[in-house]
Amino acid sequence: MKLFQLKYFLAAAKTGNFTRAAELCNVAQPSLTRAIKELEYELQGRLFAREHRHNDLTPLGRFVRTYLERIDNELMELRDAVRSWRNLGAPLRIGILGGITSPRIVELIGDFSRAHPQVDVELLDDDQACLERSIETGKLDLAFVVAHRRSNVRLRWHPLYREPYVVAFADSHRFGGYARVRLADLHDEPYLDQVIGDVRDELAMACAHQGIALKAAYRSNRNERILEAVAAGAGVAVLPRSSVLLNSVRVRPLVEPQIDREVGLLGAPGPEQSRTAQAFLVQASRHEWSLDEQRE
Repeated sequence: MKLFQLKYFLAAAKTGNFTRAAELCNVAQPSLTRAIKELEYELQGRLFAREHRHNDLTPLGRFVRTYLERIDNELMELRDAVRSWRNLGAPLRIGILGGITSPRIVELIGDFSRAHPQVDVELLDDDQACLERSIETGKLDLAFVVAHRRSNVRLRWHPLYREPYVVAFADSHRFGGYARVRLADLHDEPYLDQVIGDVRDELAMACAHQGIALKAAYRSNRNERILEAVAAGAGVAVLPRSSVLLNSVRVRPLVEPQIDREVGLLGAPGPEQSRTAQAFLVQASRHEWSLDEQRE
């Protein structure tokens, strides 16, 4: 059985007339009649009771019609699925705020790539203002950012997880004997400053309020550079828990005050999002975002 035979048969069954069915299929009437005869030969029975002006389905024809309509519907679903697959083939452009380095995000992108191997994922690090402008202008589909820095209310916010800030220190540091570290405990400690940290202003205000002096022994805009300095014993740092990726660095919760942040995806308003971006958001909503226990 050929697909064109299925098409011709269903058209004839719908119209009850071979001539109108041929016009509907944009084919010559003898070609349609011949195709249906060949189908009847293959199925070993007449499908139509032929009359001068009308062609009624036989009992076999009505039985066959049930199956062929089901196949035709499945073929339509297949065409729609392939069309969606091709629409998902466009590159997915995602921005990431500097300072967001969660392994969970790497896992999410890996899961998405395995589920949608036809999609090329492009990643771009930038500050939050630039990321928001890039989404607004269509240069980015989505961006991982922190909630309290959002300024463009038109863009849609998709929260993912909340995480605390911790004090990071070398294995030999005295903080290893603490259950938690107060901000006041950092007074006069050599401090390693992540200059793009998203809570620098909040931390500075808390220090000013409590009369605490943080002595910046080292500054960097790279999270890995700060961690390397911490591991080398150059000082301590206040970092998001998920960004502490070196096994040689230990952490304790920061208290008095406790500081945390909410991380999520920022994107265009619903109707303006690409199908690829929508698929990524669905994957992100189903992802496991629980963070590992702090490293003792």
